[in-house]
Amino acid sequence: MIDRERNRRGYLDQFSGWTRPPASVGLRSRLWVEAALRIAAQIALIPLTVLVALIMTLGLRLSLGSKRSPIPSMIHDDATLFVADLAEQYPFHLYPLVAKALELAYLRRQFGPAGRVASESRVVEVAIGEGSLSARVFGPDAQVTGLDLNPHSLAFAARLGHVRRAIVCDGIEPPIRPRSFDALLSANFLHHVTDKKRAITSWSAIARTLVFNDNTLYWASSWTVPRVLTFLGLRRLAVRAARGIEARSLQHLESRPELDREIAAVCDVIESVSFFSARSFFLCSLFSFLMRCFGPPTPAVLKRIFLGPLRPIAIPLTTLLARQILELDRRQDRSTDTYVFYVCRSREAWPSTTDEALLCPECRSPLDGRRCGACGASYPFADGMLFVLPKRWAYLFDDYTSSRAARVPAQHL
Repeated sequence: MIDRERNRRGYLDQFSGWTRPPASVGLRSRLWVEAALRIAAQIALIPLTVLVALIMTLGLRLSLGSKRSPIPSMIHDDATLFVADLAEQYPFHLYPLVAKALELAYLRRQFGPAGRVASESRVVEVAIGEGSLSARVFGPDAQVTGLDLNPHSLAFAARLGHVRRAIVCDGIEPPIRPRSFDALLSANFLHHVTDKKRAITSWSAIARTLVFNDNTLYWASSWTVPRVLTFLGLRRLAVRAARGIEARSLQHLESRPELDREIAAVCDVIESVSFFSARSFFLCSLFSFLMRCFGPPTPAVLKRIFLGPLRPIAIPLTTLLARQILELDRRQDRSTDTYVFYVCRSREAWPSTTDEALLCPECRSPLDGRRCGACGASYPFADGMLFVLPKRWAYLFDDYTSSRAARVPAQHL
């Protein structure tokens, strides 16, 4: 039986650590020592990181040059247009760079001038984070309502030009009146949800068109350690390593057929597209392994070095290597892809409502401004964000301060 709250609880505990210092002096000291040792290891591995990048660049040049012309892929063509910009955000960190270049290529086709979602549509974005991806999808004149459970991330998105409204709330069951939006976007969130049907069902009630992605089982098994163990024939150890990565990353992964069945049971699938093969992902994961991190961003100390004294090497090499990996990914068998995007149509009765009323998370009655007329609950506002949270999560507002949010890097996802 699925634990519906496991990953959400883990997520809440994870980012509450951003503002709640460890209780004991001994624990604080141990964490400082661990952080210092990790940073020292990251810096010590910089020469090896550069060497691996050079060797991989040469190897891919020889490999790609010896193969016949690939099958055309507009997504991969468009993804190369974002590489130079993303290299500044993720120097030498190929996993998030390549992943987001492909995501942007796909999403710009859905939300762009010729996309399925008209530019004047009312859009809600679930798990908008700090908005660095969202800002590249939408123009500055868009009217997006951004939702996220983490106010320290959402505070940055709330200041972006395309974000009309920022709501701190639950993304699995957003407190929004049914049929309030024309379209819903959720990028890089559903893989953290254990009960995916529940989330998609609630999304289908509030928006007519849904655009979202998930990770397949290959996401966990394609990281450096499980992939190498598989190559060595140590399959049981590889499976155990992949499951450990999935658990540490607070993800709940399923196979592509399982995802297809779950989603089709809830809404009408218009299109599903996958990319970022296991082989391409593995090559990118080598740099995450050397940097001692599993996800974005590039570790802060390394980023300062790569954009500082090593910039003349780091940016050109990162850009060249990312484009080569995109070219490699274009030619791969799509059956081992790690990312899959879905465009779905809600089965709810339409047309949409004319307003976007928020609901009380306690009793699901419409809010009158910040207050629920039915149960009397009221919801606070700070730094451009309305905190529409149930009582059990009220501590998220209590822990939030502008000064603490300012200490979080602007681009941390």
